[in-house]
Amino acid sequence: MKAKVIDYHTIKRQWSAPGVPQVEPRFIVFPFFTKEDGATFSMRYHTILPEDKPDLPLHTHPWEHQTFTISGRGALLTEEEEAAVQEGMVVFIPPNLPHLLVCRGELPWVTIDCISTV
Repeated sequence: MKAKVIDYHTIKRQWSAPGVPQVEPRFIVFPFFTKEDGATFSMRYHTILPEDKPDLPLHTHPWEHQTFTISGRGALLTEEEEAAVQEGMVVFIPPNLPHLLVCRGELPWVTIDCISTV
């Protein structure tokens, strides 16, 4: 296996994320490296668009999810709470926890996400 360097501008964007229902575009995801590249986790440049009333259901997946906020404001919704998130904050979501990430600002919420590819 070889090391790899890429420019994220060359990556095909996705309009949703694995495990999230396909709906009107509210996520823009640029997965950097994938299982096909030999990666055991995926780091993704992730933009969540502003939305007044997110109507997506909470979702789960069998891997942990870590998110670092680059800019904007958002919230982590779980069955028990809503936690505010802003620039410089890090979110950890354990495997199988029902959750949803939503933008809570007027500008997009921009993050770097790390999820397992295993």
